[in-house]
Amino acid sequence: MIDRRVVNEYLALIGEKELPLNLFDIVDIEDCFPVERVKKLLNEKE
Repeated sequence: MIDRRVVNEYLALIGEKELPLNLFDIVDIEDCFPVERVKKLLNEKE
């Protein structure tokens, strides 16, 4: 699987013009950041 937002960057990195759809499923990956866990970790370091 590959996130739809990075397809163009990935193609530039591998030097191709099209993504081989038989190898990849293009998906929308939700941004999910563990805000509470990060806050807890940062507070422990102080």
